[in-house]
Amino acid sequence: MKRNNKLTLLTIATLLTTGMMLTAGCTKNGEKAQDNPTLLLYLAQGNTTTPDIIEQTCLGAYALANSCVAGNQFFNAGVGCAKEKLKSKETYDALKACVVAGVADPIQPCNLTQFKYAMAQQAVATGAAFNKCTKAYVFPAGGTATVDLTGSLVY
Repeated sequence: MKRNNKLTLLTIATLLTTGMMLTAGCTKNGEKAQDNPTLLLYLAQGNTTTPDIIEQTCLGAYALANSCVAGNQFFNAGVGCAKEKLKSKETYDALKACVVAGVADPIQPCNLTQFKYAMAQQAVATGAAFNKCTKAYVFPAGGTATVDLTGSLVY
């Protein structure tokens, strides 16, 4: 009889542990949480050296932009922040400022679940959060300098 009690307790403990492990990777509504692939995309393109300050700024802008994408087409930091494609630090400072402005929109902050875009392409469409980040951008805000961001935010 003692053996059966131990076996029953062991079985219950195993089932509880398995149940906890299966639900640990899910959000409250049951969907699996989507990871931000910015750094993986960067490394997958063969960028294996330590990023310098310009690349770090670029990666920060891409990570922030990807926080507004809920689907499976993200902004590709591997292409956009590649050493051969990099522009000046001012360009990526302006890109980061532009992305922050899109994310921090007081009416529709796109990093909230209900305002996320299904694809990166939708986030740069006319009227979308990052549309201004694909052309000439006045930086700093209210300033007089214009930075050309064409081709800086790619998906």
